[in-house]
Amino acid sequence: MKDLISMIVTAEQKATVLAALKQIEASLPNMVSLEPDERKSVLRMRAKNGDFARTTLRIAAQNPTLIPPSIDIAAAVEDLAALDQLIEIHELLTRLYERVTDTVAALGHDVMVTAHDSYNVLKVTGKAQGLDELTDGVSTRFAKKKRKPAAPPPAGEGGGA
Repeated sequence: MKDLISMIVTAEQKATVLAALKQIEASLPNMVSLEPDERKSVLRMRAKNGDFARTTLRIAAQNPTLIPPSIDIAAAVEDLAALDQLIEIHELLTRLYERVTDTVAALGHDVMVTAHDSYNVLKVTGKAQGLDELTDGVSTRFAKKKRKPAAPPPAGEGGGA
């Protein structure tokens, strides 16, 4: 397989990106971090749910006397407006995250393919050059781990009558 990518990332580019990400995070100070259990239990607002929520909030806002004061429609309307603003940001960040993840995977792949190819050549040609100790040292990456044999049951517990 040929190289998937060829890329150079300068220290300046990295610093620029990290500064931009910190700026984004600082621009949205009220974002939350949910615990894994919370993340599993939150209601998700997707297309059908979104229509339901928008319509219900609109009707509730138009008929405030029918809604008990303990239900804060105004806060929910504000949350909906914030959600609408964040959706485009979320979509762009998701796309960027996926591209960065794919790029990291492709770069790692290219490095590993070259390392494997180089190792295979060095195993053969390196012996004459005094490199066998070095290639033996990295060969542990390929060593199969031996399974420990299962411990025999303690005497008297082997079953039998």
